[in-house]
Amino acid sequence: MGQYTNKGLYNAYKKNNKEREEKDYYATPTDEVLNILNTLNFDFTGQTILEPCIGGGHMALGINQYIEENGQFHVRRIGTDVQDRGFEDSYWETGYGFDFL
Repeated sequence: MGQYTNKGLYNAYKKNNKEREEKDYYATPTDEVLNILNTLNFDFTGQTILEPCIGGGHMALGINQYIEENGQFHVRRIGTDVQDRGFEDSYWETGYGFDFL
């Protein structure tokens, strides 16, 4: 599994606050991603997932855990971001430098 830090975890911010994270990097906690997916009960088998703001991989790791716990297979996982924040995981195809704004 990939490695990540808690940097950027969402703690609320003011739009013009000088403490605002660079490029608005606010990560969704992995546990919350897992909770949401368990509630919605998605079946990703045979699907492609695009995570357009993969950042440090917080959501990606929650998705991985959900897929593994639910025995879902053949799931293509693609992650992109405006900059490389060091996320590496063998399940995810990643690309950086894409600004969707």
